[in-house]
Amino acid sequence: MRGAGVGAMFQVVFSADGMVPRNYRDLAASDDARYALFRHALLERGVHVDAVGSACWFVSAALTDDDVSAACTAVDAAFVLLAGV
Repeated sequence: MRGAGVGAMFQVVFSADGMVPRNYRDLAASDDARYALFRHALLERGVHVDAVGSACWFVSAALTDDDVSAACTAVDAAFVLLAGV
């Protein structure tokens, strides 16, 4: 998985080679099934993200430090789950 973006906008992409997508072909070749598992694991932990793996994520300025901490904890747990798949 690689994350890339500017400021509060970023993208989460699971690529076979672990590299940041550089063009549309790279993005189209991303692992949508793994992203779906990741998204589902986050949903189970109370974090809603876009269902489309190629969509950008945005961090809201309204989030509290506790919100960010909870989201990071959920992401860590989702990665642990994916490591076992």
